[in-house]
Amino acid sequence: EDAKFVHILRDGRAVANSLMHVNFWRGWYGPQGWRAGMLSAQDQSTWESYDRSFTALAGIEWRIQMRAIEAARHALDPNLFLEVRYEEFCERPLQTCRQVLDFAELPSSADFERHVKATSIRDMSNRWRDDLTSGQQAMLDDLLRDDLLRYGYDISDRTEEISEAVGR
Repeated sequence: EDAKFVHILRDGRAVANSLMHVNFWRGWYGPQGWRAGMLSAQDQSTWESYDRSFTALAGIEWRIQMRAIEAARHALDPNLFLEVRYEEFCERPLQTCRQVLDFAELPSSADFERHVKATSIRDMSNRWRDDLTSGQQAMLDDLLRDDLLRYGYDISDRTEEISEAVGR
């Protein structure tokens, strides 16, 4: 009951792109073969509305995970939960690590800080813009719009372009 939780929040489009590039993602087998369980009727319908696209499925996985984290967060004492943005960690790794240590009531040390400073951290937040086609990007913008906005991620005002790209 005294456990503390650190959630690293990352743009769902970047997460979906990343999932499709790692060998452990089982989404290529569809919801019946991945480790996230079967889709709810609503998520299944949503996935089908995007022609069972694997890009959409990866986005749906992020959305499922985020909603589960939100539900768990609301069940916790707010003092036991810390959310860290991936982008902020990449921009300011030492300050972010200090924040996490402070939250976890763990001491810092010169050796720890030296290791953090020596670690090469590459921000891969925007890789999805290079890896995904404009249609896939529009699909994720459309699919994840409400969630991305809720978490403070930019959705360019591309409503017409998105609607055309995803056929809506």
